[in-house]
Amino acid sequence: MSVAPRRGTAFIYEAAGVGKHLFIVISDPTLNAERIVAVGITSWTAAKDQTCVLAVADHEFVKHKSCIAYHGARFFIEPYFSSILNRSKILADVAEPLLSKIVTGALASDETPLDVQEFLAAQIDR
Repeated sequence: MSVAPRRGTAFIYEAAGVGKHLFIVISDPTLNAERIVAVGITSWTAAKDQTCVLAVADHEFVKHKSCIAYHGARFFIEPYFSSILNRSKILADVAEPLLSKIVTGALASDETPLDVQEFLAAQIDR
């Protein structure tokens, strides 16, 4: 079954040697379907980026205190991204309040790549 990415799509992708990780689409594919930004969620530690810390109740997959790994925010190019989604477990979309918190964090974090920040800011300004 083909899954169309949308802002807020949450998915678990398993890569060899890395394990399962939750990713969230934070750009709007309706504005640019060829370049899609997704961020990963990682277990929280005091040494990690504290811009967006998540609690267990924030999403069904968050099982312990976690944070957004903005340093790994990246562009996915179509059709490669759709093939990733088709091999992933799709979860419930991220609710708008949390999604807004994550996007705001992406714009604020010193760890978010500058090209990702500029791309997201341009989408917001539209």
